[in-house]
Amino acid sequence: MHRTAVRLLGRLAEFGSYSVAGIFLLFVIGEFLAPHSGAPSGAREWFGILLITVACCAPVYGLRHELGAAATSLIALALFCLMTGLSDWRVAGVIALPGALHLLHALLDRSDPALPAAS
Repeated sequence: MHRTAVRLLGRLAEFGSYSVAGIFLLFVIGEFLAPHSGAPSGAREWFGILLITVACCAPVYGLRHELGAAATSLIALALFCLMTGLSDWRVAGVIALPGALHLLHALLDRSDPALPAAS
């Protein structure tokens, strides 16, 4: 049963990764097609855009390098939240979910030597 639960967790992490990255990319495309404000005015705004892009898209890279991509995503999101003073933690939670699932899956997958290697 443990083996099945770990595999299911991995599939859930993959689904979450594609979902968050896809929704983020839809927002980016929408902003390019119908911008609601001007271009970023300073280095802080550009750095914020870079951090949120990494936080949303790094879990997709986790399909190959799960532990590193999960850590990268969660660290980038934490830095983004600290830098921007994000007040809606529900948004941060949704963005963090795939990274957290990948991190949990990687740790569980490595802790059980009876599980086959992830492909």
